Amino acid sequence: MEAENKLLLAFQQLLNIQPELIKDSERTELEALIISLPNDTKQLADAIARWCNSHSQINHALMEIMASEGSRGIAGTFSTPEIQLEDEKNLRSTLINALRQSSPPEKPKPPTPKS
Repeated sequence: MEAENKLLLAFQQLLNIQPELIKDSERTELEALIISLPNDTKQLADAIARWCNSHSQINHALMEIMASEGSRGIAGTFSTPEIQLEDEKNLRSTLINALRQSSPPEKPKPPTPKS
């Protein structure tokens, strides 16, 4: 379980620090993938790992984050058995929220010139 938690934490961090790596169409694809799976750490981690493997730039960034991480929980806190249990209950919704929050803000339309 430790490897799966580490991957999911690194993926959340990737969404927070490098959201520009994931295109809008990929966000939609990822959200559908996450929603289609049960709230199970192993299945979610395996699916996200497979998805990232097919997107080399994202996978490379994810591996860099994983290599630099310590033993923190899903929410970025130091993990205890109680925190791990709570994290697993909310895992799928936590991932979906992180994905949605990482979407770059819409750029405002430039003002129309006045004649």
